[in-house]
Amino acid sequence: MKSIFITGGARGIGLATAQLFLRKGWRVGVYDLDAEALMQAKMELSHPDLHTFQGDILSEAQLKTALSKFTEPQAGNLDVLHNNAGILEVGEFDQQELKTHLDIVEVNLKGLIVSTYAALPHLKKSARSKIINMSSASAIYGNPEISVYAATKSAIVSLSEAWSIAFRKYRISVSDILPIYVRTRMVDDYHEKYRKLHLKSVKLTPENVAGTVWKVVHSRRVHHYVGLETKIYARLSHFLPDAVLPFILREVLGYKD
Repeated sequence: MKSIFITGGARGIGLATAQLFLRKGWRVGVYDLDAEALMQAKMELSHPDLHTFQGDILSEAQLKTALSKFTEPQAGNLDVLHNNAGILEVGEFDQQELKTHLDIVEVNLKGLIVSTYAALPHLKKSARSKIINMSSASAIYGNPEISVYAATKSAIVSLSEAWSIAFRKYRISVSDILPIYVRTRMVDDYHEKYRKLHLKSVKLTPENVAGTVWKVVHSRRVHHYVGLETKIYARLSHFLPDAVLPFILREVLGYKD
């Protein structure tokens, strides 16, 4: 039986991904800091192949323990690591506490590095395994409303590219997923802080992204853009002059000089 370990998996995209992979007949490990959300996920999905683990994404020891327990029935093998855990804050850079920015870097970037490092021994044991990193359309060109978040997502793109080369010798392929706004708590709880984001304009659902995760498992391509707007945005970024894209972004986001 194939297996996937999902960080930040108790809600949103992680939970939708867990549900989809369970339907596909996989063993699913869900790792999250929120014990209450994990309990709710376990009750909601109610599946014998679902295994939940409460822990900190920044704790190598807790991740190693969870991964060892999850992979033990399959001789330590892990087929897919889905690095999904992340946090967000919206607003002007200088109007937020420094700690807020540093926390975003810690969870989104350092946490992804820690979880990948902890999972590598198990991924190496599989004949062919996969790392799927959750990035964002904000990595295509930095978003001033979520500048540090966007920077971490850009760094994740770079890591995915580097690891896709470095880990090939272990038969581990690496990809990232870049969706635009998705109807998760990151949108529902923060949409009023954005200058021009309206909930009715957010078309992507966690289930849409989970479907992309499933497709990425069976793909060797590194970058996967989710949503028509994201694909257009990514294409434009390759062809437009450097001065044009930020002008368009300022108009779209409602920034005025």
